[in-house]
Amino acid sequence: ANYSYGGAFSSMQAGLQIITINTVIYSVSHKPTNRDMGPDPFGQFAWLRRQLRAAKARGKPAWIVGHIPPGIETYGYSELWKSNYTAAYLEVVQDSELGPYIAAQLFGHIHACEFRLLPNATADTGPILLSGALSPVYYNNPAYRIIEYDDETHRPVGMTVYTAPIEPGGSTPLDWRLGINVTSAYSALAAAVEHDGYLTNEAYAELADDLAEGGEDWNTFARWYKANYTNDLMSYGTDPLVPGSNAEIRSFYSRTSVPRPL
Repeated sequence: ANYSYGGAFSSMQAGLQIITINTVIYSVSHKPTNRDMGPDPFGQFAWLRRQLRAAKARGKPAWIVGHIPPGIETYGYSELWKSNYTAAYLEVVQDSELGPYIAAQLFGHIHACEFRLLPNATADTGPILLSGALSPVYYNNPAYRIIEYDDETHRPVGMTVYTAPIEPGGSTPLDWRLGINVTSAYSALAAAVEHDGYLTNEAYAELADDLAEGGEDWNTFARWYKANYTNDLMSYGTDPLVPGSNAEIRSFYSRTSVPRPL
């Protein structure tokens, strides 16, 4: 696999190995729909294994980057990838020898700040993190993230999300500001960094358990899911973020009803 053939490539950036994979070819919406691309389009899964073996040989984990993430999309709750490709990808990233050499898996596409959990990951496998978007087309405030990593371990240790609320009319210049620092906001992630020295899939599994309780952590997640733009998640939890809960949330609700994607 290489960029000119299948759109995948690996590069070294500031000492980090960045493995960029083409996930559009795995999409359920890939065209033409009637073309059989086989079990490993462009040989990318085999190539990814070779890249991770190289990371293991160096003794430093690599970062996987792609556009469409595996799993379901959170608008209609349908699969993003064809199931056979999801299974093939999981075989690679959950490999007991290769998984520990994945620092993180970074994706976009869904225009929301989410994470995914690997069901059978090794203890040191990095998290799957999904980014919000600069474009507000899918009912979100513009946002971008900065991921911190440790120079020695090459693993993630924190993430901050910056956002610029769009005012009515959209003519005001964007005012970028810090939205959330995840290790400050979530005790499960802070504990993981303190105990293990970095963030992993396991740390986010602990966070998922906390979110399931529907308390303060859930409200924080709901608030920043769409970069402080109203969304359905705000209506759930033990103490939901509802109209009138505070001036900032109230102002968003007053501009529009709870939005649903087109």
